[in-house]
Amino acid sequence: MRIVGLVVALGLLVDDSIVVVENIERWLREGYSRKEATLKATKQIGLAVVGCTVTLIIAFLPLIFLPGSSGDFIRSLPMAVVSCVLASMLVSLTIIPFLSSKILKEHKEQNTGNLFLRAFQTGIHNKIWSHIEQGIETSCNNNFNCSHSFYRFYAIVTCDWVQFVPASEKPQFMINITTPLQTNIYKTDSVARDVERQLSQFREITYFTSNVGKGNPWIYYSETPENERSDYAQVFVQMDPLTTPANKLVLVEKIKAHFTGYPGAKIEVKKNLQQGGNILAPVEVRLEGDNLDSLRQIAQRVEKLLIKTKGTMYVNNPVMNLKSDIKLEIDKEKANSLGIPTVNIDRLVHLAVAGFSWVIFQMITVMT
Repeated sequence: MRIVGLVVALGLLVDDSIVVVENIERWLREGYSRKEATLKATKQIGLAVVGCTVTLIIAFLPLIFLPGSSGDFIRSLPMAVVSCVLASMLVSLTIIPFLSSKILKEHKEQNTGNLFLRAFQTGIHNKIWSHIEQGIETSCNNNFNCSHSFYRFYAIVTCDWVQFVPASEKPQFMINITTPLQTNIYKTDSVARDVERQLSQFREITYFTSNVGKGNPWIYYSETPENERSDYAQVFVQMDPLTTPANKLVLVEKIKAHFTGYPGAKIEVKKNLQQGGNILAPVEVRLEGDNLDSLRQIAQRVEKLLIKTKGTMYVNNPVMNLKSDIKLEIDKEKANSLGIPTVNIDRLVHLAVAGFSWVIFQMITVMT
């Protein structure tokens, strides 16, 4: 990506230097010495060069601070562009004026340039300059309209439906199923099958696939698969490829209302796959502290406040459930005397609590 950034910045790299040299040459044609022309031209156009450079840097800042794995992947591109643009500005305001004061030729009298330049300037003066003057006078007389247009643009950019990293418009969405903590996988599977049975009633859905005890595979670059849990299932829903984003949202809202208040499980419908980094939720509240009990009490109050907030759909509180840990102390000397390796005890406990994948069956159907 760094090489791509250098290719992108290649055209921007020489712009500042060209502008500075052309302005110095214009002052030389006015009859000034090389030193005077260099100082006047650089002072006149220096602020404009800095402003253009800052504008380009601001344009690439969102890519530099893009979070997650996608940000790590693409960050070298904007960094290369920003570095080249900064180097171009420094060279155009330091080295280029110095070389121009030593290399460019002075004109003993006022010079209007060669034939091509004179024809170009005459065409601009006769055909275009009158329109430019008229536009400047009109804009100066309509300051109110300019200010009004600026505020309208600001209002559009800051409204809630304008996003710099919009959601994906693919006709796909996810359904997360969470049963009570430590529910066995058979109960979770029965809930997932019931959800599938109800989803099959919607004609807009082309097909769906479910994973019980674990999240779906990496179907989109910003979606991280969930780890193995017996109380979790995920359904990936595919609609018709020609489905519009508006029709997709209508179906998602319909399914969301259908599964609201589902008994014995929490069913969340994610309406869009998010572009950019992996974002857990549009709004996240993070609490930090050393006392877990105090954090749990504060988190419960924040959770109640968010649930009462208008427009809130799903609220997840990771510290809501109390967890218990069992610490086993093994008498290693006695185990060794009985010929029992410690690793066998660990495997036995794991087998009793969570089980092991011993044999995997795979069925292959051959169509003839």
